[in-house]
Amino acid sequence: MEEVRVASMDCIELAAVVHRPAADAGSRGTVLLVHGISSDLDEGGGFVRLADRLAAHGLTAVRFSFRGHGTSGGTPRA
Repeated sequence: MEEVRVASMDCIELAAVVHRPAADAGSRGTVLLVHGISSDLDEGGGFVRLADRLAAHGLTAVRFSFRGHGTSGGTPRA
């Protein structure tokens, strides 16, 4: 699991975490986990468990917090 920061198109920094499969396994694809309106990249712990399981099955999982959620910068906006 690797914590990263991703810049949005308007340069707001978003918190993100990448879960990769074992180094010797390679990745079979990537899954982007997108949280609901009142949550963050952890989605109450559910996304952490899901991302770990996806990585265990050979998929890279990326989860992030939208602007104004969790530790991402900015404010929520439509």
